[in-house]
Amino acid sequence: MMGQTHTGKTRRQAVLDAASDLVASFLYYDRKEDEDLGVGEIEAAIIAEEISIEEIIFVVGGVIRKSVAEITK
Repeated sequence: MMGQTHTGKTRRQAVLDAASDLVASFLYYDRKEDEDLGVGEIEAAIIAEEISIEEIIFVVGGVIRKSVAEITK
């Protein structure tokens, strides 16, 4: 059975919404005051082929897998 949140969303949808928020923070909100990696710098690095979207996804996916594995032991 699908879990429900207090707002009536399914837990699945709440997780997907949180993932979207995470990306918005990663690309914009967390960059606003970052002196090393400001707003637009991630996109610029991708466009300049300094890093690929797939590499970023690989790292993020690995962190999620590791974190979930640690709490499910």
